[in-house]
Amino acid sequence: MKNKTDQELVDTIVELSTAVSMYTPNERNGETGASFYRYSVDSIPYVIELCNRRAPSFIAKELQTRFNAACRTAQTRQIKGESGRSDTLSDDEKLERFKASISRLGTAKIKGIKTKREKAIVRAVQVAPTRITELSGLFADLADDDGPIQDEAFLKTTLVNHKLMTDGDDLSAWLKG
Repeated sequence: MKNKTDQELVDTIVELSTAVSMYTPNERNGETGASFYRYSVDSIPYVIELCNRRAPSFIAKELQTRFNAACRTAQTRQIKGESGRSDTLSDDEKLERFKASISRLGTAKIKGIKTKREKAIVRAVQVAPTRITELSGLFADLADDDGPIQDEAFLKTTLVNHKLMTDGDDLSAWLKG
């Protein structure tokens, strides 16, 4: 790769990235669908090499933008019926979520986390029926597919922090009741 010219890198990126994807619109925002060419995973090392030759800080700035967007998502809450995200957490809660998002870097999302979040809502209502109003923020986070709870470890930590289960409990067993 280092021996390739800039034009050869461009040609390789294009060759590896010829798949067309369909953008799924967000109808609530009035968007319409569109097809577009995208970068393939295989082309990324070539993209990085080309960018490092031309503008070394470009990749770092792009990654910073992406990671900051993920941090904003993890530290805010989507409120049903509203567009955008709301700032409803304390600084301590934001720091906790920021730390959790860093600890998840480079790990794949665990399959089935959406189902486990849904089961956690049902189980929380069973365990603490008199605390439903108090737990409304937790329920919103559990229902938010783009929210902060994206793996089992953070799900368990969140449930323990809300005093719905103890640290020694097994998450799977707790979810089953």
